[in-house]
Amino acid sequence: RDGGAYPNGRLHFHTVGIPFHIGQPHTGAEAQRTDIVFRSGISFLHGKGYIRNTRSFVFQNDRNILFVGDSYTNGGNVTKKWYETMCETINPGHYYVSTEGGEGFCSSAGKHYLDWINDFINSQTTAVCQSITDLFITGGYNDLLASVSDIQSSSSNPYNMQKCVERCRQYFPNATIYIAFFARTALVKGNARHNIIYIERTATAYREGARWLGCKYVTGSEIMLHDYRLFDQTDNVHPNQLGHNYLGHYMAQWFM
Repeated sequence: RDGGAYPNGRLHFHTVGIPFHIGQPHTGAEAQRTDIVFRSGISFLHGKGYIRNTRSFVFQNDRNILFVGDSYTNGGNVTKKWYETMCETINPGHYYVSTEGGEGFCSSAGKHYLDWINDFINSQTTAVCQSITDLFITGGYNDLLASVSDIQSSSSNPYNMQKCVERCRQYFPNATIYIAFFARTALVKGNARHNIIYIERTATAYREGARWLGCKYVTGSEIMLHDYRLFDQTDNVHPNQLGHNYLGHYMAQWFM
C-alpha cells in the first residue's frame, strides 16, 4: 500500500507451523493469547488474519528422502525418532535411513557418514539412488574435537565433508543436500565436549562448509537442543523422547 507494488490488493495474514518452544502446538489460553496478539496486529495494519493453532500438514508425495546421521538420528531409547515425526508431517513419497552411532565427517569413534552413504549406495539400485530428492546429513557430536580443516576438506581425512558431498552428487544427482548440526549436550563437567568453544567451532565448520560446497544448511539446527530437559538423563548427551519430538517438529517446519 501507500505507493507499493500492489495498491489494489487485499492484505491477508496466516499463521502456520509449530511454535519455537518445547512441547506441543499452542492450546487453550496460550492459543487465545496468540490469537489476540495476531488479530490486534492485523487490525492495526487493516488486513485480514486467519488463525490456525493446530499443526499444519504439507503433502509432499513427490519427495524421496535419505537421512544419514549418528546416534542422535539412530534413536536410542525412544519410541519415535525425530525423522519419523518429520515424515509424518511432510508425508514424503519414500524415506530411507542409513545411520549408526559414532558417525561424523572426522569422527573420533572411527565411523563416518561416508561409510553409511556408501552402504546405502551398495545396497540399493541405481534407480532408487537417482530417485532421492533430498539428502539430510545430521550430527556433529562426534566431530566436536576435530579441527575445522579436518571436518571440511583436509587431504589427510578421506571422509571429510567435501569428499562426502562429492560422493552424494555422483550417486544422488537429483538430490538437494542438507547439513544440520545436532550436538548440544546437557553435560556440565567430566567431558571436554561440553565446552561451548568446541560446539561453536564445530557448528561453524558444518555451517560454513555446507555453504562453501553449495549445500543447504539447516538454519537454527545448532541451537535446537538448547534445553537440558531435551536430553536422556542417563547420559546427558542423547536426546530423549521430548528432544526427538522437538527435532522432528522443527525439521518439518524448516523443510516446508
